[in-house]
Amino acid sequence: MADFFEPDVEILTYRDQEECVEKVKYYLKHDDEREQIAQAGQKRTLRDHTYRMRMEKLNSYILNLFQ
Repeated sequence: MADFFEPDVEILTYRDQEECVEKVKYYLKHDDEREQIAQAGQKRTLRDHTYRMRMEKLNSYILNLFQ
């Protein structure tokens, strides 16, 4: 995930079940922080992870296989 998004800035990650539950509880009580991460993740998605970009990378990968 860290190759695609900045953890805890653009996306939330967790190492285990306990950490997941802790983060859910925390962010349910901290609306502003939760919204900030959600907006940053959406902005990054719309900037770097569109279908067009994915298809261009896939096309490049396939072309490199045959060269």
